[in-house]
Amino acid sequence: MKRKVPVDFEIGFADSKIQSYSLEDENLTLLLECWNSKIVEFRFLNFVSLFAMNYFRIADIQEVFESPLLERALSELYEKKPKDHNLRIFQFLNSDGMTALEVVSEDIKIKKSDRDMRPDIESRSD
Repeated sequence: MKRKVPVDFEIGFADSKIQSYSLEDENLTLLLECWNSKIVEFRFLNFVSLFAMNYFRIADIQEVFESPLLERALSELYEKKPKDHNLRIFQFLNSDGMTALEVVSEDIKIKKSDRDMRPDIESRSD
């Protein structure tokens, strides 16, 4: 049986949208716009592999412990796949529970960004 663990954070991930992801050094940064227009930054440390579909609406995020993407990454990294390793797998799921994006990395850091995606509203005095 494949074990899955939800990624908990103070903001729920349902009705979220992936805004962007970028690679800097060995880290992958993903910005997720949540249902309340707040941005959550995911930093995948020592990023190894990424699988992405062209679908950016997210309903949930989970950590899994087995994945074809992990198997492929281990095959690429090691001549003989080790039993124990320090890699973790995170899946961003769409509303149908299918994987929209999957990341293999050594660790993850999640934080609220100071950015807000709501448009600025200017008050006018006529």
